Amino acid sequence: MHPTTIVEQYLALSVKHYDALLCHAQKLQRMIAQSDYDNITTITNHIAELKQMQDEARQNDEFLLADIKNNPQHAWTENPQFLQRQKLLQAVIDLNDQMVPKLKAVMAVAKAELNQLGERRNAFAGYTAKNGMAGRLNSSA
Repeated sequence: MHPTTIVEQYLALSVKHYDALLCHAQKLQRMIAQSDYDNITTITNHIAELKQMQDEARQNDEFLLADIKNNPQHAWTENPQFLQRQKLLQAVIDLNDQMVPKLKAVMAVAKAELNQLGERRNAFAGYTAKNGMAGRLNSSA
Protein backbone atom coordinates (compact mmCIF):
# COMPACT_ATOMS: atom_id res chain seq x y z
CA MET A 1 0.00 0.00 0.00
CA HIS A 2 1.45 3.35 -1.02
CA PRO A 3 1.40 6.38 1.25
CA THR A 4 -1.43 8.83 0.68
CA THR A 5 -0.36 11.88 -1.26
CA ILE A 6 -1.37 15.39 -0.29
CA VAL A 7 -3.62 15.54 -3.38
CA GLU A 8 -5.42 12.37 -2.28
CA GLN A 9 -5.90 13.87 1.19
CA TYR A 10 -7.39 17.05 -0.31
CA LEU A 11 -9.53 14.93 -2.61
CA ALA A 12 -10.86 12.84 0.29
CA LEU A 13 -11.62 16.03 2.23
CA SER A 14 -13.34 17.52 -0.81
CA VAL A 15 -15.57 14.44 -1.15
CA LYS A 16 -16.41 14.73 2.55
CA HIS A 17 -17.24 18.45 2.17
CA TYR A 18 -19.50 17.98 -0.85
CA ASP A 19 -21.26 15.01 0.72
CA ALA A 20 -22.03 17.12 3.81
CA LEU A 21 -23.05 20.07 1.60
CA LEU A 22 -25.45 17.89 -0.35
CA CYS A 23 -27.08 16.54 2.82
CA HIS A 24 -27.40 20.06 4.26
CA ALA A 25 -28.85 21.41 1.00
CA GLN A 26 -31.34 18.54 0.80
CA LYS A 27 -32.49 19.32 4.34
CA LEU A 28 -32.92 22.98 3.37
CA GLN A 29 -34.89 21.91 0.31
CA ARG A 30 -37.25 19.87 2.53
CA MET A 31 -37.68 22.85 4.87
CA ILE A 32 -38.60 25.09 1.95
CA ALA A 33 -40.92 22.47 0.43
CA GLN A 34 -42.87 22.34 3.70
CA SER A 35 -43.57 26.05 3.27
CA ASP A 36 -42.99 26.54 6.98
CA TYR A 37 -42.36 30.26 6.67
CA ASP A 38 -43.42 30.77 10.30
CA ASN A 39 -39.95 29.67 11.29
CA ILE A 40 -38.00 31.86 8.88
CA THR A 41 -35.17 32.21 11.42
CA THR A 42 -34.44 28.48 11.20
CA ILE A 43 -34.34 28.65 7.40
CA THR A 44 -32.11 31.72 7.51
CA ASN A 45 -29.72 30.04 9.98
CA HIS A 46 -29.63 26.93 7.80
CA ILE A 47 -28.74 29.08 4.77
CA ALA A 48 -25.92 30.73 6.74
CA GLU A 49 -24.56 27.31 7.75
CA LEU A 50 -24.73 26.17 4.13
CA LYS A 51 -22.78 29.23 3.01
CA GLN A 52 -20.11 28.58 5.64
CA MET A 53 -19.83 24.97 4.48
CA GLN A 54 -19.50 26.16 0.87
CA ASP A 55 -16.72 28.56 1.88
CA GLU A 56 -14.82 25.74 3.62
CA ALA A 57 -15.20 23.48 0.58
CA ARG A 58 -14.07 26.29 -1.73
CA GLN A 59 -10.97 26.90 0.40
CA ASN A 60 -10.02 23.21 0.31
CA ASP A 61 -10.70 23.11 -3.43
CA GLU A 62 -8.22 25.92 -4.04
CA PHE A 63 -5.44 23.70 -2.72
CA LEU A 64 -6.82 20.60 -4.45
CA LEU A 65 -7.19 22.23 -7.86
CA ALA A 66 -3.72 23.78 -7.63
CA ASP A 67 -2.24 20.35 -6.91
CA ILE A 68 -4.23 18.75 -9.73
CA LYS A 69 -3.03 21.45 -12.11
CA ASN A 70 0.56 20.75 -11.05
CA ASN A 71 0.05 17.03 -11.70
CA PRO A 72 -1.75 16.94 -15.09
CA GLN A 73 -0.23 13.63 -16.15
CA HIS A 74 -2.35 11.79 -13.57
CA ALA A 75 -5.45 10.10 -14.99
CA TRP A 76 -7.94 12.05 -12.85
CA THR A 77 -10.95 10.90 -14.84
CA GLU A 78 -10.14 7.35 -13.79
CA ASN A 79 -9.71 8.17 -10.10
CA PRO A 80 -12.81 6.90 -8.17
CA GLN A 81 -12.57 9.66 -5.55
CA PHE A 82 -12.25 12.34 -8.21
CA LEU A 83 -15.29 10.94 -10.03
CA GLN A 84 -17.26 10.78 -6.77
CA ARG A 85 -16.30 14.40 -6.04
CA GLN A 86 -17.44 15.47 -9.50
CA LYS A 87 -20.76 13.65 -9.06
CA LEU A 88 -21.35 15.24 -5.63
CA LEU A 89 -20.35 18.68 -6.90
CA GLN A 90 -22.81 18.42 -9.80
CA ALA A 91 -25.58 17.29 -7.43
CA VAL A 92 -24.94 20.31 -5.17
CA ILE A 93 -24.96 22.65 -8.19
CA ASP A 94 -28.22 21.15 -9.49
CA LEU A 95 -29.88 21.43 -6.08
CA ASN A 96 -28.71 25.04 -5.70
CA ASP A 97 -30.19 25.85 -9.11
CA GLN A 98 -33.52 24.35 -8.01
CA MET A 99 -33.58 26.14 -4.67
CA VAL A 100 -32.55 29.67 -5.65
CA PRO A 101 -35.99 30.70 -7.00
CA LYS A 102 -37.70 29.14 -3.98
CA LEU A 103 -35.34 30.88 -1.57
CA LYS A 104 -36.00 34.20 -3.28
CA ALA A 105 -39.73 33.61 -2.79
CA VAL A 106 -39.22 32.78 0.89
CA MET A 107 -37.17 35.93 1.40
CA ALA A 108 -39.80 38.01 -0.43
CA VAL A 109 -42.51 36.66 1.88
CA ALA A 110 -40.36 37.43 4.93
CA LYS A 111 -39.63 40.95 3.68
CA ALA A 112 -43.32 41.61 3.01
CA GLU A 113 -44.23 40.43 6.51
CA LEU A 114 -41.56 42.65 8.06
CA ASN A 115 -42.83 45.63 6.08
CA GLN A 116 -46.37 44.87 7.20
CA LEU A 117 -45.27 44.72 10.83
CA GLY A 118 -43.51 48.06 10.43
CA GLU A 119 -46.67 49.63 9.01
CA ARG A 120 -48.72 48.32 11.95
CA ARG A 121 -46.17 49.68 14.41
CA ASN A 122 -46.36 53.08 12.75
CA ALA A 123 -50.17 53.01 12.87
CA PHE A 124 -50.13 52.24 16.59
CA ALA A 125 -47.55 54.94 17.28
CA GLY A 126 -50.30 57.58 16.95
CA TYR A 127 -52.20 56.18 19.92
CA THR A 128 -51.15 56.79 23.52
CA ALA A 129 -52.70 56.27 26.90
CA LYS A 130 -53.50 59.56 28.65
CA ASN A 131 -54.86 59.74 32.16
CA GLY A 132 -55.27 55.97 32.22
CA MET A 133 -57.53 55.97 29.17
CA ALA A 134 -56.12 53.72 26.47
CA GLY A 135 -56.80 54.25 22.82
CA ARG A 136 -57.02 58.04 22.61
CA LEU A 137 -55.57 59.57 19.50
CA ASN A 138 -52.41 61.52 20.12
CA SER A 139 -52.89 64.78 18.28
CA SER A 140 -49.16 65.37 18.03
CA ALA A 141 -48.65 62.13 16.08
